[in-house]
Amino acid sequence: ECLAANPTAPTHEECNEIYVGGPGLGAPLECESVATKDFDNEGRPTRQIYYFGLDRYEVRPDINQSLERLGKCLEIISSDKQLVSVLITGHTDAIGIESYNDQLSDRRAQAVFDAMINTDPFNDPENRSKFLAPKGEGDRTPLVSSDTARKNKSNRRVEIAFEYSVPSEN
Repeated sequence: ECLAANPTAPTHEECNEIYVGGPGLGAPLECESVATKDFDNEGRPTRQIYYFGLDRYEVRPDINQSLERLGKCLEIISSDKQLVSVLITGHTDAIGIESYNDQLSDRRAQAVFDAMINTDPFNDPENRSKFLAPKGEGDRTPLVSSDTARKNKSNRRVEIAFEYSVPSEN
């Protein structure tokens, strides 16, 4: 089952299972849009990757549902640790001309940015101010070499990076 298919509010334990390396880590092949997640030592998401089809930038319903769950997990996991910034970066494979890939990666980043700022808790004005401008990298920072169709598919992505402050101990 696709992790993004259940948009109901997760418990803290479910967040740990989904976003901190439990059985849900990594999406099955039929749900290839959400497949990579990285975490800090405290179990907070530091990077999430969403994959896109060839020449596509639309945020599909499964990505929207995953963003909702991610937002709920961030509220639970990060309740005592402040989120400082969110950076959204679009990427493409090496197929096509550079200028087109640059525009496509910009559109991918902007689409995910627009979807996130319309999702709880990211739509809160305080959290919205933490978003850095979305940016596109074109094909300049591939995850893997682009020597096969499957590897090309891995490079068609948007990465969301989260940065947290360390709470002061008073």
